[in-house]
Amino acid sequence: TKYYDIISGSLATTKADREFQDDQYRFNAYYLLKGQLDKVKGEYDFILIDTPPTLAIMTQNCLIASDSLIVPTQADSLCISGLSNLKNQIDLIKSQTMNKTLYIEGLLLVKFQERTTLNRILRDELFEMEDIRYRREIERIVSDDSSSIVDISKGYERYARFLLEMGYYR
Repeated sequence: TKYYDIISGSLATTKADREFQDDQYRFNAYYLLKGQLDKVKGEYDFILIDTPPTLAIMTQNCLIASDSLIVPTQADSLCISGLSNLKNQIDLIKSQTMNKTLYIEGLLLVKFQERTTLNRILRDELFEMEDIRYRREIERIVSDDSSSIVDISKGYERYARFLLEMGYYR
């Protein structure tokens, strides 16, 4: 289109993870996406890559190809553990010179519920992590009518504020 291009994921990426486990592909597999994006990155202001919440080869490929990350997560103990694993993976990638400049640019705490003590405690723990430039809570929107455009727009407004804070909209 005029303003953006979309390349959607598919089951092929899941199959690719299995194929890349083979030793003959392993090293080169980590750099496949970077090589392709390097050819076109001058044509875009931003390239957003949505990955599954795993650290499989395809996700690592995306980490190596990326400048920075925006990480959506929830305020629960499993997500905190997952974020810690992600930070460890970033440190490993940086130490192996695969991508020395990779960092977590933003942390989006989604489905956040201020009224629950556990959510507030876990939010504080997440937001204490170092080397994260932006932090934002996106409250869980609860409505009697789940199709309410007004309630849905509140969620989009919160995401837009996060992007404004990061300087993505001018």
